[in-house]
Amino acid sequence: MANFQPTLLHSSNESEVASSCKTFNITLEQFTTLKSRSASAKSTAYCPYSNFRVGATILTHEGVFIDGANVENAAYPVGTCAERVAFGKAVTEGHRRFKVVAVATDISPPASPCGMCRQFIREFCDLDTPIFMFDKNGDFIVMRLEQRNRSSSHFLQSPVTMHSFPKIYNTYFVAVIATVGGMLFGFDISSMSAIVGTKQYTDYFNDPHGIVQGAIGSALAAGSVIGSLMAGPISDRWGRRDSIFFACFWWLIGTAVQVSCRNYGQLIAGRILNGVRVGITSSQVPAYLAEIAKKERRGRIIVIQQLAIEWGIFIMFFSGYGCSFIDGPASFRTAWAVQFIPAVLLMLGLPFLPRSPRWLAKVGRTEQAIKTLADIQAGGNIDDALVVAEWEEIWTVLSAERESPFGWRKFFHHGMWKRTLAGMSVQAWQQLSGANVMTYYVVYVFQMAGLTGNINLISSGVQYALFIIFTSVVFFLIDKTGRRPLLIYGAIGMGICQFVVGGVLGSYGISVPEGVDGNSNVVIQVTGAPAHTVIAFSYLLIIIYTITLAPVVWVYAAEVWSLETRATGMGFAALANWLFNFALGLFYFSDVSQHHVQNLSHLCCSLLGLGLGCADISHVP
Repeated sequence: MANFQPTLLHSSNESEVASSCKTFNITLEQFTTLKSRSASAKSTAYCPYSNFRVGATILTHEGVFIDGANVENAAYPVGTCAERVAFGKAVTEGHRRFKVVAVATDISPPASPCGMCRQFIREFCDLDTPIFMFDKNGDFIVMRLEQRNRSSSHFLQSPVTMHSFPKIYNTYFVAVIATVGGMLFGFDISSMSAIVGTKQYTDYFNDPHGIVQGAIGSALAAGSVIGSLMAGPISDRWGRRDSIFFACFWWLIGTAVQVSCRNYGQLIAGRILNGVRVGITSSQVPAYLAEIAKKERRGRIIVIQQLAIEWGIFIMFFSGYGCSFIDGPASFRTAWAVQFIPAVLLMLGLPFLPRSPRWLAKVGRTEQAIKTLADIQAGGNIDDALVVAEWEEIWTVLSAERESPFGWRKFFHHGMWKRTLAGMSVQAWQQLSGANVMTYYVVYVFQMAGLTGNINLISSGVQYALFIIFTSVVFFLIDKTGRRPLLIYGAIGMGICQFVVGGVLGSYGISVPEGVDGNSNVVIQVTGAPAHTVIAFSYLLIIIYTITLAPVVWVYAAEVWSLETRATGMGFAALANWLFNFALGLFYFSDVSQHHVQNLSHLCCSLLGLGLGCADISHVP
């Protein structure tokens, strides 16, 4: 369905009705029947996700009326339109020649058949076939199929005032620039990984351990919780692109606080400020990419975000490793100062990116939305069939969603609670798999396995190289394999790896109360074959995570929401991710975790990973 603005006629006006019947060669009785049956057909619609009812009635040349209604599924807006249902019934009953098509909706002005439906109608109807479109009051617009097809192109032709910055419309280049936001996320993840085990860090901050180190590590996630709550309202008001730009200011302030910190309290504050930016961009960059990408490329485009995160982790880790050879506090201050660079580059690049055409449509900037959509999808050709069809889908979805409840209720009314549950639960399960805890503290895990000094840092850095290699592989597979299988098998595989690591540490670990090599955060050690097993399965865990949960949960979460709910919905999803990230980061170095040694964490993550696999099978569409 699509919205447009020709003359609206009134069913109560006898002269307008009579004139229409004469023009399109139907009787008054046929008009009345088309109006009443198409309106009645709306009651048979199955639309639990949009609550946007559409009824259709077609009149055959034999004088038979056939009704249809729209049918949705959990992949809304993908569904079957009322017109296609009616034509499907008619054709399977042996009818091939049709005289009139009528469509009824609950909005005003009325909606018309979408581009796909018009192609379907054209298969069985002549171009002079009339289409009557009734609104919620029974008033109508009528056009011939040929006129309706032409009106799409005419409707799209409106002048647009472009901004002063030239725009990049190649979606891959747009993704590369936008996902520098993901690179910042990666920078902050590993800004501690190569630092926490160095003498310069432990001496300056008086050997932080237990709950203090847990608070430092999880401060990023705490700030991200705040950012996730802010993300939706900011993005809906300012747009996806500008919300990312706004988030960069938080990053610059947070990085400045970290570089100048004098105690761990100030360090925690700086990481919280950085986390606010991460919370905003971790939800809005995938939402932005999902809204500018073609459907068949959406998975790959969002995987670029994950690849950027991993390049950020890799670059920052080895920057920290290089800075570890600097004496004194300048070691970690220099490493943290590197974080300024990508933030500035992102802020310089964002003005050259287009706004999301879906956001532009949502806020009523129709002409700019159409022009942007055409530039992205068809090199500026607003008459392109795919552009017309996608624009009509966008407008139809918006029309339907504006009839839905406002505020928080729209996330739970009818079938939307299923989307909310699915979007938030996959993000929570990603954290509960334990992979990000491994990413934060792999240096400590390998220290348990007997690796020390530079060997430990380099071995820990190998996992970040594995991130990049295997994310490059999944880039070519994600749109072919589907989201759900990767979630299920990835969760099960990670659960097994965590079970092996936790089991080996629990069975063969030797308690070292004073800390391995004097590190009070590492109170267990394994040697020999068990140590090699811990290292091998830690690497395998990261490989499985990289090709499954790491990229897929962001793709899935970006796709599960409708246009009206996407910005805030992605904020909800990111909120679930960061809440559990914070809890796990804090727990790993809590006194409970220390006294029961960290293998307990791996065993818990094993059970949670296996549970995720079962949960995905049962409730993830």
